[in-house]
Amino acid sequence: MAGPADEHYAFQYAAEMRPGQAALEFGCSPGIFTTRFAAAVPEGVPVYGVDLYAPEVCGNYEFIHGDVRSAAFPCRFDTILCVSSFEHVGVESLDFSERSLSAILESRESAVKEVAARLTSLLLPGGQLVVTCPMGLDEIFLVGETGPGRPTEVRSPKWGWVGYTANSLAQVFARLERTSVQAWLRDPAKPYFDLAAWSPCSPVPTSDAVKERLRDPKHRVVLAATFIKPGEAACESTPP
Repeated sequence: MAGPADEHYAFQYAAEMRPGQAALEFGCSPGIFTTRFAAAVPEGVPVYGVDLYAPEVCGNYEFIHGDVRSAAFPCRFDTILCVSSFEHVGVESLDFSERSLSAILESRESAVKEVAARLTSLLLPGGQLVVTCPMGLDEIFLVGETGPGRPTEVRSPKWGWVGYTANSLAQVFARLERTSVQAWLRDPAKPYFDLAAWSPCSPVPTSDAVKERLRDPKHRVVLAATFIKPGEAACESTPP
């Protein structure tokens, strides 16, 4: 589930939407943020959500159940949101019990490329992609019986995520132009779900102290970035 820093960064784009435009949230389940975003956009802006898992909340947006790589969409989009979801691509639903680590890594890389290409194709020219995810050193963390850890440290893993650097995330979406990037740092003395515990840093810090935090899966740093698809804004949201 997205934290307050993820949601705060992405929510600001609701006010920028205009009637006739359309928005999509990738990895929308449980649907709480999608519902808030759909309530905030102007009238005449349809909002869609796509996920492998059915959301708990779905009322004012249209849910598309399936894999974004093969799902059918009614249009292309002016804004696509990946709010604490892209980090799970390739490591969210693998059967870890039957696959070697090398097979998982190879499969993940392929999935990341395919999903990034699909999201890019779903954007209209001039459209924007908004991504928030854990900031990291391009390491995979899995979650098992005893909590999160590196793949060799976790027993019976069920799911996982990848922490991206600003550069590695930009490389994934190399066909897009990055227009904004921030790191949101948390004050560990304050509750995780209190927005006051988080503060944005731009440019993204690269100090050794921050790197030490990135190596620990329990001390999350949020990476937030916005990308624009080159080209003039289109007049119609035709299906890709």
